[in-house]
Amino acid sequence: MCPPAHFKGGTRPAALPDVAMDRTGGYCAGITTKLKGKPLFRSDRSIGLTALVSALVVLSLDIASPLQGAVAVLYTSTVLIASWSNRPAATLLAGASCSLLAMLGFWYSHWDEPFGSPAMRLGVALFAIGMITMLSIRHRSARDTLSEQARMLELTHDTVVVRGMDDTIRYWNEGAERLYGWTRAEAVARRRSEERYHTIFHAAGLPMMEIDLSAAKTTMEQAETLDLDGINRVAARSLVRDANAAAIQLFGVSAPDKLIGHSLLRFHTPAAERSLGRLLGALAAGQRDIEEEAQFLTETGAIVDVVLRLTVLEDDNNWSRLLILAIDVTERYRMQRRLAQAQSELTEVNRATTLGQVAAFIAHEINQPLTAISAFASSGKRWLAREAPDAAEVADCLEKIALSGARAADVVARVRRLFRKGEAEQSELDLASLIRETASLLDRELRESAVTLHLDLPPDLPPVTGDRILLQQVLVNLILNAGKAMTMVPDGPRDLRIDAFRTADSIAVDVADSGTGILSDPQTIFEPFFSSREDGMGIGLSISRSIVEQHGGAISAANREEGGARFRFSIPITPAHEPA
Repeated sequence: MCPPAHFKGGTRPAALPDVAMDRTGGYCAGITTKLKGKPLFRSDRSIGLTALVSALVVLSLDIASPLQGAVAVLYTSTVLIASWSNRPAATLLAGASCSLLAMLGFWYSHWDEPFGSPAMRLGVALFAIGMITMLSIRHRSARDTLSEQARMLELTHDTVVVRGMDDTIRYWNEGAERLYGWTRAEAVARRRSEERYHTIFHAAGLPMMEIDLSAAKTTMEQAETLDLDGINRVAARSLVRDANAAAIQLFGVSAPDKLIGHSLLRFHTPAAERSLGRLLGALAAGQRDIEEEAQFLTETGAIVDVVLRLTVLEDDNNWSRLLILAIDVTERYRMQRRLAQAQSELTEVNRATTLGQVAAFIAHEINQPLTAISAFASSGKRWLAREAPDAAEVADCLEKIALSGARAADVVARVRRLFRKGEAEQSELDLASLIRETASLLDRELRESAVTLHLDLPPDLPPVTGDRILLQQVLVNLILNAGKAMTMVPDGPRDLRIDAFRTADSIAVDVADSGTGILSDPQTIFEPFFSSREDGMGIGLSISRSIVEQHGGAISAANREEGGARFRFSIPITPAHEPA
């Protein structure tokens, strides 16, 4: 017999318990249905009449039949009919009566024959009748015990679940219905793994649905091509079999039955038809795990963006149970759009800032030659205003004015080339010669500021490759900045020292002054619009760094121990002159 297995229903178990089975390995299959149904016959009288007719038929065959077989064995059918009643005594009476009838038939047909084969057949028949009678009585007793146990299980308020060795649920009482929420019809014949899956399915915090695409698969197999109309026809035949609470909330429906039993096409947007087509195509190609982006329209009219993860469940080749996990990415996409908008606005701000930098750059670069032109023009006027005008000095001023004008034109050309991001005009340069030329050009400004210039330029420096005008602009910026820094020191020497020397693969130039030094972080002074002077624009050093880096070099700044600042920039040596 199969003993009951039960547990208290106060706390929901994590999984169904294992239960005992009978010694033969059988299952309590008989208790999966109510035992209070109607009997096969209306009364014991009908059973008795049927058994009597059966016995008379067998007796007639035994007496009148020319067969030499053990016809009396057929009396066992009469015993089985009698066992349908609920009375073991009736079964025992039927067995005894059939035994007497078998002996009566033997006496009638073979009373004058010697002991032999007929007697052996009679013995077999009597043995069969006796065994069937005992087995029927025992089976009836087992059924009565099992029925009593089943009635006890039905009456108990505890949760009782019985499963077989194939892991399918064989019995599910009313206590289990109350605890798990499934009816007996829903639970019986389910596997325990399905119960775990169902529990996880409904407890998951992410939207999950189970859909049936079996009809859609048939439509796809019949269709030669799958155009837009075909996709809609296929999608219309997809039905949602189950959905958890998160999916109900995602689609904004007021009740589960407004989602379950309906097609997902009801919530699909026209913009997502291509994604639906790709999903169906992947299914048709045999893929069992598919990920696709889609859009759905909720019952409230809101559009939600989701990432669908579709999985074909094990042993489901007709697409009757497809699991869909829907990840809501609406807020993520909304934030991405906001970020893109913010980046666009930032680009506009950067564009405006860049235009301001360009304007400051042009003003800074043009201001130097214009200032020189103004100074040389004033000086030339003074030479002409003398009683004895000095034609040579006037000519020198006019020449310097012409050179400054040419510098201004070069500045404009450089600015245009620099902001077109074009290639600089590269040529081999003698950096020492360029330093001397720049120092000569700025000699008047340095003398007016009482600055003493010291040059240490070795004659054997290898050439560098670069744009002569741009590198000269770096020197002009550094020299003029050094001169202005030293004018801020009322007392003390104003020494400006320019050294050039060779490193491993470049020519380095140091511009050192005895001014106030760098009052802030040396790394910040190269940022645009940074200036330590009230009248400074803060663009010169930024331009110098851009030019040096454009030539493949580097520039740095540091304070000197003896006071003042030192700026160093390096330009790579022309490859042909590098040491082997």
